[in-house]
Amino acid sequence: MLQRILQQYLGTYPLGTPHAKAIEYLISQGKLSNAIYQQLNKVSKATATRHLQDLVKQGIIRIQGKGAGAIYALVNEIHDTASGNNMEEKELI
Repeated sequence: MLQRILQQYLGTYPLGTPHAKAIEYLISQGKLSNAIYQQLNKVSKATATRHLQDLVKQGIIRIQGKGAGAIYALVNEIHDTASGNNMEEKELI
């Protein structure tokens, strides 16, 4: 199911591989930090910050908190179409 939801995000938004890894992590874990993004994608802090800001600008994720303690979460969850939900979106958190 995780892969189907991820594929729906990839079909809906223009996401590169690092962004897709972040979305996959968010689908499974619910939250993401800059440090985790750095580890997932083996990028610098500055690159992680730029990528996360890009996802925020696209409206895919939102930021909670400021500075080093900032946490990112999905804005909406795209539901699994196999379960008949027709890509409805719902608010997380």
